[in-house]
Amino acid sequence: MLTKHIIIDKSNNIDNLKILEIHKTISNNLKNKKKEIDYGFYISRVYNFIQKIDNTYSEIFLNKTNINKFELNDFMNFISICREYINIDLEQQQEEIICPSCSYSDIVYKENEYICDNCFLVYDSRIPGIKEIDMTNKFKTYYSLKGNLLKAIEKFEGKGVIIHEEDIEKILFEINKRKININFLQREHVCKILKDVKLVKYYDCINVLMSKLTGCEQRSISQYIPEIIRYHGILEHYYPFVRDNDRVNSLNVQYKLYKLLRLCDVDCDISEFCTLKTEQKYEEHEAIWHELCKYTNWK
Repeated sequence: MLTKHIIIDKSNNIDNLKILEIHKTISNNLKNKKKEIDYGFYISRVYNFIQKIDNTYSEIFLNKTNINKFELNDFMNFISICREYINIDLEQQQEEIICPSCSYSDIVYKENEYICDNCFLVYDSRIPGIKEIDMTNKFKTYYSLKGNLLKAIEKFEGKGVIIHEEDIEKILFEINKRKININFLQREHVCKILKDVKLVKYYDCINVLMSKLTGCEQRSISQYIPEIIRYHGILEHYYPFVRDNDRVNSLNVQYKLYKLLRLCDVDCDISEFCTLKTEQKYEEHEAIWHELCKYTNWK
């Protein structure tokens, strides 16, 4: 029984005076945020460990600290604040692999081969079909996708995009050579010119190019970012339910940005986005989007 000491992991001991000290610290709502965080982790570690041993021990802990229900709510709020400051290194999390034959999850990796302990089949690591299903990797993937989306927004607005003056001159020369009226310049014209003069590196910057060539003001969509991110979270939550089994990656980021802006009631056209190279790819994305809308009730 936990009478004089509460045992926690790594054989650390906390005496009653220390528990009272921690409780007093929380009750006084210290202004020093770092001390709050340190104490918050301290208490959280004790409480969680005790619960794992025996729930009755957690009751002893609460009794010893004199935490009633009202104070316990404060305690949980306190811990939630602390968790905002936790930096989780997702790259260090171990991946869980599922066998594509029997769906067994205990796969051994050795010398470029995956060996299933259930059906004993061996897979070369280069063979497609062995999927990552670890939840941690899903979080890692989500934040990576979110970062890519934010980069696409910045590129759409022209932030951080550098277009050399000599390249602008080349494009203008081609426009004049082809007798295209600058007032009627279309993105299709510019894309064709970029291909012909071997400046395809500017495909993703088509909006910035159009702004520089025509003198029109660059569009800003920064005010929609919170709503875009909210919709994006919903999209990625339901995406695994509608994607093909062969598909690992998410939808094209430019395509997603276009669709999410439309959900935000932004007047935009698909031609403003460097989306997909073939009509077939576009139709595949449209089919997936249509299925997504059944889950999300989007139009």
